[in-house]
Amino acid sequence: MDNDEKFEEYIYELRKEYQDNPKEAIKEAKTSLKRIKARNENKKLIIDIEFDKLMLCVLIILIALTGFLNVKNYLLYLFGMAFFMAGYFIGLHVKGFGLIFLFSHGGIGMGVMIGALMGEIFQNPALQDGATNIYLYMGLGVILIIMSFMGVVLYNLSNNWAQREHTRFLPLVTFFVVFLMSGLLPHIFKVLYALKI
Repeated sequence: MDNDEKFEEYIYELRKEYQDNPKEAIKEAKTSLKRIKARNENKKLIIDIEFDKLMLCVLIILIALTGFLNVKNYLLYLFGMAFFMAGYFIGLHVKGFGLIFLFSHGGIGMGVMIGALMGEIFQNPALQDGATNIYLYMGLGVILIIMSFMGVVLYNLSNNWAQREHTRFLPLVTFFVVFLMSGLLPHIFKVLYALKI
């Protein structure tokens, strides 16, 4: 028996119930339809949330939480984050001219954020004493920063690139990794410094 036949059978049974007890049959039919409509509405609410927008929100929250890796500089970090986010989104959505904001506001904001996360690490005398591992770690961060900025530039200038899936938030993923690396560095400095490569 296929679905159409089952459905017709249920309708037939409902009509029989209606003849014996019309009020109860109408009440049950109404309740069933309400449940189906409610389930469909819930599905629509979930589906209507665009994946890229959801990911952008998640990444913004994660980036904000990363500031707690250096709690004493958290307000400074948030100040830099406001500049960075302004530069990032203007760089994404304002063709050509937005790139000025990407590198000015975004660059300054990112610098403030990284500085707040790393604290006084640049004054550590160990940096002057063959800290190859630390420099490699920082070098990886610089490469990720360049890749991130290039991703935003491509999105801004290339319609083909902008139409590809997830290109709107991918640069923010690598920026997040940079902020996370910056925040972790003071905590793993000694371990990283002691590693033999």
